[in-house]
Amino acid sequence: MGATIIGTGCDLTPVARLEAACRRHPSLLGRLFTPRELERAGQAGPLRWERLAGCFAAKESVQKALGVGMRLGFMELEVGHEPGGRPVLHLGPGAEELARSLGVVRIHLSISHAGGMALATALAEGAPGGQTS
Repeated sequence: MGATIIGTGCDLTPVARLEAACRRHPSLLGRLFTPRELERAGQAGPLRWERLAGCFAAKESVQKALGVGMRLGFMELEVGHEPGGRPVLHLGPGAEELARSLGVVRIHLSISHAGGMALATALAEGAPGGQTS
């Protein structure tokens, strides 16, 4: 029997809207993104905001896939990339405990950018047959 789908999530984030909000309220950067995410996004230029919008959309999509909404803080989720560029999610202790309690064994991410928008989808996968370890 194949893997069990626990949940899916999708989010569309306007790049300019995120940039404007963070410029108005600089403290948002430290509340939405981990130091590593900020470092990977770079210091300046339009790609910085595109990367951050993708990261934000990914975190939102994961919250939706887990069915927890804003109860799971943004700092509990860290978006990274494998050497080939594939996005990966690193869970903080609280997020890991929550995912385990839901039977999630892996979260798949996809992030895309076009036309000033960042789109992310997340799929929370459970063990085959719904068994948890």
